Amino acid sequence: MMMIENQPKALGQQPIAYYKSISYFYCMNEILKNNFQFNLVFVLLCLLLNACNSGGDTKEAQDKQEANSSQSENGLGADGANKAEELTAKLEALDLQIEKDTTNADLYFQRSNVFVKQRDLASASNDILKAMELDPENGQYYEQASSILLNINDTESAISMLEKGLKIKPFDETMRIGLAKIHLILKNHPEAMKNLGIVLANNSQNAEAYFYKSLVNKDMGNEKGAIADLEKSLIADPEFYDAYMQIGILYMNKGDTLALKYFKNALRVKPNIMEPRYASAMMYQDLGKFNKAKSEYREIIKLFPQSENPVYNIGWILFQQDSIDLARKHFDIAVKLSPAYANAYHMRGLCSEVLGETEKAVKDYEQALVFKSDHMAALDAIKRLKP
Repeated sequence: MMMIENQPKALGQQPIAYYKSISYFYCMNEILKNNFQFNLVFVLLCLLLNACNSGGDTKEAQDKQEANSSQSENGLGADGANKAEELTAKLEALDLQIEKDTTNADLYFQRSNVFVKQRDLASASNDILKAMELDPENGQYYEQASSILLNINDTESAISMLEKGLKIKPFDETMRIGLAKIHLILKNHPEAMKNLGIVLANNSQNAEAYFYKSLVNKDMGNEKGAIADLEKSLIADPEFYDAYMQIGILYMNKGDTLALKYFKNALRVKPNIMEPRYASAMMYQDLGKFNKAKSEYREIIKLFPQSENPVYNIGWILFQQDSIDLARKHFDIAVKLSPAYANAYHMRGLCSEVLGETEKAVKDYEQALVFKSDHMAALDAIKRLKP
């Protein structure tokens, strides 16, 4: 294909196919990495911290918290001030309980959770150490202490903490899996597999162990093994949301529509989460089933009206379908929802360029660079329009 930057032409004289080829497609991997935290290292750290944060909560409370978290990312959750007030109230209540019962390890554990959420890691550390002193055989406490150490990037001490606990309770599944997670983060696959193997040798129905074993296999490039482990995980726990999402993503990356079945099951388990809906829409988009994808995105927008990415992707699809004016309107909405959305500025500029509106196009390309100085498509566009 002829490159515009080498042989400039008058605006609007390039074939529409060219502009389509340089349009920014918000790919699934980027979405999962930036919005749904499925980058391997990041998902492990988040799961470690979630295990730490959710201590003492019921499953219903955890599901509600996750739903609120998903909504908060899209502008729908309680604001930061309300969350801070809730944590302060919970902390005050725990303070009073601990004054009345100073030997209750679980109360210190719960208060440590609150401190973690407040990012007061020093206080969180003090409380979890107190909990461990009162109940030295509770594996959950060692894992939380390890998670706090990971928060300050002290992986060596995090490992030592879990190994110390395992000397007391060598078959504690919580600590073994926690240790495997850290070894996976460090890409020490043999150690991760060894610890998960110990868990499964003692409990062949541990869904979490199969799940992390699948992540190890995935990290080693063994996709077949990863899928097999995820299937075992779901047999052990048919309500395992993360397993449904991970296996769905693996099938999606292969272009296999079986992914849609797993995303549907993930949605069944957690109906208030955007992620499985978005993944399904992306699957249709990847397959070129644009009308179906747009329909899915519109349903997401109804539920999460402050989310910019579905709006952006509808705009991208409309651009591919030659509906340039309508596409531009969607990118208008996307930048209003997210004023620092560099890709949306670039795509709105591309629409203007196609329509022959040079000044508007350049302005948007320059705005994209304000928020992402290395945005190559915007840089190329400016070279194209300002040779």
